[in-house]
Amino acid sequence: MNHKLIKSTEIYWCRQHDRHIYIVKEGDEVIGLNYMQGDEFEYFEKDYMNIDEDLTDFYNSLNTYLNGEDEIEQINQAIWAYHTYEVLRCDRSSEKDRQQKLKALQTKHES
Repeated sequence: MNHKLIKSTEIYWCRQHDRHIYIVKEGDEVIGLNYMQGDEFEYFEKDYMNIDEDLTDFYNSLNTYLNGEDEIEQINQAIWAYHTYEVLRCDRSSEKDRQQKLKALQTKHES
């Protein structure tokens, strides 16, 4: 073979998951990921064709544990897991904020 792919950018529409996925690769290695739920490609193209480093690191840390039938399905599994993680983290953060505000109010009323 006289040619070798060095770097590629791929965009997929995944109807089953209702999302566009942006993938940047060096050779066979995924070095960048991002996604957007929904089918508004123009919006995706404008605002989501950049690398989400946290999602990329998340995917690369667990991709060997994923069992999708192909790379795109494994990426979709990672995106669902990452989204769930982010929601739980946000909920926990909101709960901590609520507890801190409640404690501040209690302290204020005790004074």
